[in-house]
Amino acid sequence: PTTNIRRNNFNEDFKRMKQDIATLYIANASVCREAKNEEKTLETFEMATKCPLIKSIGSVWWHYAMFCRKAEYLSRANSVFLEALVGSKGERESGRIVQTGCVPLNDEHHEKLWCDFLDFSREFCKDPRITLEGLRFYHNVVRSDKTEHENIEKQHPKKMLALYDGIGTTQ
Repeated sequence: PTTNIRRNNFNEDFKRMKQDIATLYIANASVCREAKNEEKTLETFEMATKCPLIKSIGSVWWHYAMFCRKAEYLSRANSVFLEALVGSKGERESGRIVQTGCVPLNDEHHEKLWCDFLDFSREFCKDPRITLEGLRFYHNVVRSDKTEHENIEKQHPKKMLALYDGIGTTQ
């Protein structure tokens, strides 16, 4: 029993340490942003999302995406959302691509990232009718009603492809 208690304490301490490191990166990026140093802000977020200890922490990805969106780095914001939620390459399961994003499903920011990605997508495509389920299906992370996916493609084929590929946006 003592070994299990120590192991649990270690796991909790390690989890807190990772969160503290993420908080430091976010704070550093905030200081850079306040100093109007966008290049250093981007560099800080890039380092954070590549750091093996914290690259799966949703708050880092969320702050990064929000910074890019506010600074109007639309292509980069899109890439950040996609890397956090979908990943750069999908894995196949029963003929479908499934989620392989950096932020795990149980992370407290996971759903918040999806909701903000939805707002971002609606704004980019200038269509408030895009749904969260449709967006997830479009990016092949859930099994869904095929009709929803077809409706998105019919309504916005070029815009959705541009959003997915980062084509035709700034930065």
